[in-house]
Amino acid sequence: MASNFFVAFNFYAMLSTAASFAISDLGVSETRGGIGSGIFVVGALLARIFLARYASRIGFKRTLFIGIGSLIVFTALLLVVNNFWFFLLVRFFGGMTFGINNNTLMTMVSITLPAGRKGEGVGWFSLSQNLGMALGPFFAVSIMHQSGFKNVFLLVTTVAIAAFVVIIFVSNPEDTEQNASAPLPDHARGTAVLPPEERGIWRFFERNAVNIAILSIILYACNSNYMSFAAISVSETGAATLSSAIFLVSAGIMLVSRPIIGKLFDRNGPNRILVCGFIIYAAGYFLLSRGIIPAFLPAAALIGLGISALQGATLPIVVINAPKHRLTIANATYFFALDFGAAIGPIFGGQIVEHTNYGTMYIVCAIIVALCIPLYFGVLARKPKPLM
Repeated sequence: MASNFFVAFNFYAMLSTAASFAISDLGVSETRGGIGSGIFVVGALLARIFLARYASRIGFKRTLFIGIGSLIVFTALLLVVNNFWFFLLVRFFGGMTFGINNNTLMTMVSITLPAGRKGEGVGWFSLSQNLGMALGPFFAVSIMHQSGFKNVFLLVTTVAIAAFVVIIFVSNPEDTEQNASAPLPDHARGTAVLPPEERGIWRFFERNAVNIAILSIILYACNSNYMSFAAISVSETGAATLSSAIFLVSAGIMLVSRPIIGKLFDRNGPNRILVCGFIIYAAGYFLLSRGIIPAFLPAAALIGLGISALQGATLPIVVINAPKHRLTIANATYFFALDFGAAIGPIFGGQIVEHTNYGTMYIVCAIIVALCIPLYFGVLARKPKPLM
């Protein structure tokens, strides 16, 4: 949890300030600013597809040392960025390190959780990510307004170093079945016959996670617009002091609600949680679209509670449905969807803002989230397998 907190702090601190840095210091448009924010996530999703599956073969702890060590390097390079293309390059490779680190940590936790308490266990572990989501943007946006981006980059570099130190105290999970998810050695390729569910594209994705992954792409495309543009849109109304507080409120609500949602999932299943989550999440975006100061903090609270409910129900479904030896691939599939949604969200969001305004963008997000209710029940709904 400690190492995951520092990795998440680094990620969300940069996600909430990258677009602002690109627009204000590098002089690019809102669309390019969105690309500057989203390219980090593109690197993360590619790492999940092609690299995360090798973690069990390399060793989880060794993978974390490599991944977090690389995160330090690419975060520190932000201190010398002087043009947009260099910024994109640094963000892309930094994103790859995040994808490896986040997926490896989640897989290690998934292996060790008791079968009958997956929802609760994932909820508790997710608190570390929610705490990073709260404090990362809060401190980053505050520092951005008070002393500029260089100090933001110093902060996230220091946090990456802290993550590396903490990894020393992380133990490898002892699970022999997990080794089954490792790639075959070179001399065995061509002689072993993989089962159908692990051939072709399914070497990189888990079939049982695809439906939930599709839903998660949509949800996190909206969430990334909130993370990337909320500080800018709130500041434009003259409420600069609230531009950091909204992240603290939304993530604080997530901190409180996730363990409760996890228990409700283990007791009642996902459907009620998801319906409530869709409604609350859409309401948060609708309230944010009003662009009035009294609505900002309530909107942040609703968005935090909504995404907490939605992630608290979707991630345990993936963990429960996946074969144990495919947990690494299942987690990679789920977080690939989150990364992909987070990558494309600011790009399309930036386009909407350029041609209209922030309020319209948030209205579009609210409509998309509301449409996820019939999408889930009509196409994607799938009950988790019985807990063993």
